[in-house]
Amino acid sequence: MAFLTPWFIGGNYPFTRTALVVGCGLTLLLIAITSISDLRSNVPKRMSVPWIWWILLLGIGFTAFQASSQSAALQSKFGQKHHSISTSQHELIDAGDTNQSTLSKTAGESQPISAYAPATRSKLVDLLYGVGLFIAASLVLRDPKSTLPVLTALAVVGVLICFVGVLQILSGDSRILWQYELLWGGDAFASFVNGNNAAGFLLICFSASMFFVAKLVLVYSRQDKSGDDYGESGFKQPFVKRLLRIISQLQSQHLYFLTAIVVVAAGVMMTGSRSGMLALATSVVFAGLMLSRSSIVAVIGLTVALIVCSVAVVAYSEQGGRVSDEVQTLADFSDAAAPRLQHWREAIPFGVANALLGTGNGTYKYVSPSFRQLFCTKTFAHAENVYIETLVEMGVVGVLLLLFCIFYCIYACIGLFGRAQSFDQALAVSGITCLSGQIAIAVLDFGIYQPANCTAMALLMGAIVGRYSIPVADSPFVVGRKSSHYVKLGVVILLMLATCWGSYESWGIESQRYAKRSIKLLNRYGSGGPSKTRQVSLPAVKRQLEGAEKIRPDDSQVQMLMGDLEICQFRIQRAREVTEDIQQQLAGLAELDVPPEEKELLRTQLESLDAAAVWNSTAVPFIHQQLRAVQRVAPEMGIEIFGTPIVKQHLDAAYNRFLRAEQLCPRLANTRVRLAQLAAFRSSGAPEETLKEEEKHIEAALSRSIPKTPTLFNCGLLALNSGNQDVAVNLWKRCLRQPHLRSHESVIVDLSLQILPMKRFYEEVLPQNPKYLLKIARKYFRAEGMALPKKFLVVHIKRLIETQDDLPELEKNLLLANAAWQVEDYPEVAKNYANCLSLASTPAPWRYDYAFALYKTKQFDESVRQLKVCELDPSFRKNRIKRLLDLIRRERSNIRSK
Repeated sequence: MAFLTPWFIGGNYPFTRTALVVGCGLTLLLIAITSISDLRSNVPKRMSVPWIWWILLLGIGFTAFQASSQSAALQSKFGQKHHSISTSQHELIDAGDTNQSTLSKTAGESQPISAYAPATRSKLVDLLYGVGLFIAASLVLRDPKSTLPVLTALAVVGVLICFVGVLQILSGDSRILWQYELLWGGDAFASFVNGNNAAGFLLICFSASMFFVAKLVLVYSRQDKSGDDYGESGFKQPFVKRLLRIISQLQSQHLYFLTAIVVVAAGVMMTGSRSGMLALATSVVFAGLMLSRSSIVAVIGLTVALIVCSVAVVAYSEQGGRVSDEVQTLADFSDAAAPRLQHWREAIPFGVANALLGTGNGTYKYVSPSFRQLFCTKTFAHAENVYIETLVEMGVVGVLLLLFCIFYCIYACIGLFGRAQSFDQALAVSGITCLSGQIAIAVLDFGIYQPANCTAMALLMGAIVGRYSIPVADSPFVVGRKSSHYVKLGVVILLMLATCWGSYESWGIESQRYAKRSIKLLNRYGSGGPSKTRQVSLPAVKRQLEGAEKIRPDDSQVQMLMGDLEICQFRIQRAREVTEDIQQQLAGLAELDVPPEEKELLRTQLESLDAAAVWNSTAVPFIHQQLRAVQRVAPEMGIEIFGTPIVKQHLDAAYNRFLRAEQLCPRLANTRVRLAQLAAFRSSGAPEETLKEEEKHIEAALSRSIPKTPTLFNCGLLALNSGNQDVAVNLWKRCLRQPHLRSHESVIVDLSLQILPMKRFYEEVLPQNPKYLLKIARKYFRAEGMALPKKFLVVHIKRLIETQDDLPELEKNLLLANAAWQVEDYPEVAKNYANCLSLASTPAPWRYDYAFALYKTKQFDESVRQLKVCELDPSFRKNRIKRLLDLIRRERSNIRSK
């Protein structure tokens, strides 16, 4: 498992989790059979039952209880001040009833503790796997013979992950392992979707490598202390001499593991994960503190060598600049973690309000919209902090269980370190290294939820707890009492039976994930896209979703995917119809009675519509725009054009699926957005009725969402298509004002120029920031046909600059010069730069532009003078200056010749 799990996209590849759960169940079955055999032969292995077993089982039980309907009475009894809005409450809000007394009566009615039970059951499957694997490891990995191969495997796989990750970065390929495309974004490192999760796994591999290094230090420390020439007086020898003595005893096998920790440490840095780097430093510090009791010289030498060699590996891999940039951002932690800190300030009060029972394990994604107040550049499916997320989802019970688990593992490590055997002490150092790193990275990340990270952590911590639970004075094979053996056997059988349910439930979850990726591929590329999309079988996807629906009938995500599948089928048929229509038009061009020039133009236009363009034209927002445009002219034509059988067959079915998803989970905005998109295509209902229904869905989507760019954009697009310009302008204004990458900016600009009045677009949609408006002018108004709109935009920018009294005079003139530059008004450019030159007290980086404007206005002498000044400044490119001087000389020669 340690070797295989990380390579399947960190364990997230479809059906990998299911295979892991099945493997865990089979492992527990083998352990149960072996235990029964030992019991019958009267030779049970001696091992006390660790307390952490009961803590973990209590966590499983509490999670199962949160998702069960039996918890409704408990929730109603204790009440939840700020619990996520229930289904019945949403129904009242959508109906227009916002009376707080009425809403409070519906809170907790027939609702389990979990705000969304299917999500809690999904987390229960992961929890069963992790706990089952941990208990299996604590029973099996109890001696060096069984533990050393696992530690070696973790160390080796860590080195391989680092090697592949560096190759991935150097190749510049954004796909995982050069094959797996990240459809929902990410920053691939080896087989992991992002560097943070990769760093979390590599920290565990670093801890495994640290076991061998710690054992080396401990063995040499004992040899030095027991040696005749290095007894009591040996500690008075010089530091360098003692360090050289240790180095001289290194063997080739020792260098392997020293190399491993260097490579893995360098790999953590090259992931670009700031939380991973902080966690690595924490791990090294705590490992050094433990080993310093044995040999401070070895610890200092090891730490220095680790730092120097890791930095050398990073520099050799040509990643020094990238790592340095990430480290520099840690200088101001508040800026580096600003989005997280902002989100935590909102999440903690909500978690405290629900601290008694929580909102359900795994429900953070579903309840976060109910407490988020401020816009953030990222969507928080997790809290990016394991402790806060546990508080929100599982309340005080979950936090206490988590802390008990951490403290017990630390206690076990300290107990092992107090034993005499070097194996136990080295295992304790490895455990503390792992725990300190994971505790630190859990403050800023959530990587332990990844199957690969969970597997590695469960194996390592299980080995430590299993080793610690063996009595010191006894051998693991000494006959003991049968009472504890019966308890262990009962726990193993119980978990084995639970994993049978978990395997079944996991199959439904993984079927849904497989279908989600397949549908995303089809929506992005169409059925005629890359080879991977051509291999996607819609019947197979449908079978998977139907199976998932049988297993998880209350999962709204399954219903959403079924609706998306219907839309995919509609788009494929629609694209086929459009393609056939294009072919017919091309074939009939010869019969058209039009001039040859028009025929050729029409042929060029039709042939330019490739498969990608045809596929994009079948997207629901595009055909929604077409439908509403037709309906504004003639409502009956809309029914004729868009009332085709494939619309009724697929889009009506999709609408019903989304409606069912909304009933199952009325908390997310995406469901309402899809319902708003499809309301216009319903076979029953006049255009006026569908328009009212669409507006209702848009209003509900916006009420559930913090200013989230996709929601704002999509709702604004629907409103614009339906003729409601006021709503569209308001939403797109909010969309462009958010401090994010403005991924929808180009579409908003394009559609606004086509539909909205120019004055309204410039003054109401675009942010009234001169710098931003100048960027818009440079980016989107460069085409030849955009000269007039660009001129009007520049006039607006100038007016805006003049009305801003708080702008310094120098900045105002610079902005005016840039605005005039957009319309090539060079006299105005030269005038404003001249004003800037009289005000500037520092070197002017715009001096070359001033010289160019002077050249354009025939002021050659002044232009040459400015260029001579530019030549003295090394920041200006000499070839540009030379080219402009040549132009001036040529222009002067032409004037003289005339």
